[in-house]
Amino acid sequence: MGNPARLLLAVVLLPIALSGCGKKNAAVLPDSWEVSLARAGEAWIAKDMPRAWALCENAFAIASKAGKLDPALTSLDCLGEVAVKQGEATKSLPFAAKFIADHGKALETHTARFRVRNNHAVLLFESGKPDEAVARFREVVADAESGTINFPVFLTLVRNLALAWYGSASSPEAKAWVSETGAWLEERLGPDPAFRIAAHRGSTKALEALIAIGERQAHEATPRWRRIVEVTLGKEEDLEKHDPTWRRLCETAKLGEIGFVACIRELSAP
Repeated sequence: MGNPARLLLAVVLLPIALSGCGKKNAAVLPDSWEVSLARAGEAWIAKDMPRAWALCENAFAIASKAGKLDPALTSLDCLGEVAVKQGEATKSLPFAAKFIADHGKALETHTARFRVRNNHAVLLFESGKPDEAVARFREVVADAESGTINFPVFLTLVRNLALAWYGSASSPEAKAWVSETGAWLEERLGPDPAFRIAAHRGSTKALEALIAIGERQAHEATPRWRRIVEVTLGKEEDLEKHDPTWRRLCETAKLGEIGFVACIRELSAP
């Protein structure tokens, strides 16, 4: 979804069909959501993000006016992708709110219900609202646990909540959740890494995110942790001196303000 330096939640804004070919974008917006999204694909490829946004917004307006859930959802994904690409996730939030208001009842039994709520929480986080994002993730994780669990989806939600909670990892709620969820996943997945990967897509990343936040919870109040932060401050660019295990964890744990550099600084031994 764009700039590799940005840290986004995994399987966040699920990929959409931003593709198109044929005639060039016209100045006048199309009168169908299908054509709008196809043109948005052309604009995306051409890196004309303002044009892509206008076309995604047009598609969403058309689909919303017609009361069509699936086209509106695809258009909402389009808006989210473009907004995050532009570094302006906040501007997509009103559209997410409208979609949920318009289609909330139908979403209760729709296969995309967790995807929509996950993406909304991601946009909140990317908009600088981590507390709201954590609250939304906690709600959707609880809902996923209460029914028949689609395990890959559940693992994605667990990973995303762990990452979103990293910045306030010391809260009692975060500590309790990490401990309980980590133990439950370990028991559910068993000791064989090959089985975890083969049977449960996303398990490794979910566990790595839980390990990263767990390490912070365990050590951030200790003199050693503070000493690590102090000693390594300003030396993050020399990554080869750091433990590759921590590098791998940090590649997973960086999110929003939790950048790769900050994670290395906090977690690596001097």
